[in-house]
Amino acid sequence: MSDLMTVNEIIKELNISRATLYRMIDEGLPFRIVGTKKKVFYADEVREFIEKRRSDVTQDLKVGEYYTNDEIVNLFKCSNAGNIRLSHSKNVLVLVSSDEETGESGNYWCDDILYFTGQGTEGDQDFEYGLNKTLSQSERNGFSLYLFELFSNQKYMYRGIVKPAGEPFMLPVTDLGGNQRKVCKFPLKPVNNINYLTEEFVEKEEEARQESAKEYKNSRNESLMEQINRPISEISVVTKRTMIDPRLGFYVRERAAGKCEFCGEKAPFEYKGEPYLELMHILSREEGGKDNSYNVAALCPNCAARIKKLHSGEDIEKLHNNITKNNFLADAEGLHENMEDEDGDNLPKSTPPPGTPGFHWGM
Repeated sequence: MSDLMTVNEIIKELNISRATLYRMIDEGLPFRIVGTKKKVFYADEVREFIEKRRSDVTQDLKVGEYYTNDEIVNLFKCSNAGNIRLSHSKNVLVLVSSDEETGESGNYWCDDILYFTGQGTEGDQDFEYGLNKTLSQSERNGFSLYLFELFSNQKYMYRGIVKPAGEPFMLPVTDLGGNQRKVCKFPLKPVNNINYLTEEFVEKEEEARQESAKEYKNSRNESLMEQINRPISEISVVTKRTMIDPRLGFYVRERAAGKCEFCGEKAPFEYKGEPYLELMHILSREEGGKDNSYNVAALCPNCAARIKKLHSGEDIEKLHNNITKNNFLADAEGLHENMEDEDGDNLPKSTPPPGTPGFHWGM
């Protein structure tokens, strides 16, 4: 057991605030009384108490799950508002990333790092102001950082524990009112592997925001109408796309010969000297789809959007028939035999999936 320490000594030893220590005392932190009501503590007991409180939180949270604002407040014993919320009870900071501001003045991801904007909605922000200072000194003061992202459904998705990914910096930006100001930027990265969002989630989020924009447009309320002129929001997410074997991709593009495999029309334009067609899995990896010549199609942007959005069984059946025919023609020309994998073996053609109305489209 460690030596007994006074309030000031334990605060300095564990890099915690006085408010955090007294909150933990209220919630059951062990202490002793010596002399005339002087509180003393064993550092090991305080460390164990803090770790137990944090582990209780971690066990109650699951990365990728939604939580209401009330649930976050009850779990962390923190404020119910603000993008940086201090929990003295758990000795953590709750960070909420949303799209209240856009562009560089808002929060955005880049190379798996979140550039999180500090507190202060008007004028220049300051690293010495309020919880900006607490966040900038979080490593030194032993605060854990729990990240949530607020989406259009007004629920908070837990993204995991994050940590500083570099030194905070000041960034000159233009706010929503067109005014120049400086904001505090905190580079943060997940402690564990990043929790990527699916392409389907991002599309649904974009659709929800479009519906919200329609409500603004149809509203006669002046305060809502003013929102129409705000810059388009940028969603603070990181997405993960399914990659297609580049050799198979080359084969499919050659098989298509510059024409969409659904409508049969030529690619609408060229990109980097080649006809622009989008490669897409018909059956997603999550649904058991494979990287083979019967499950990947080359489509023009219009047809890709049509099949993906409408999920029409009739369209899928037509696409499968077209792919089967194109594979047959490509095989007759010996194109498939020229496609080899890393070991020098021919890429598998496999058996075409049945073109039934119940077949699902996926990314």
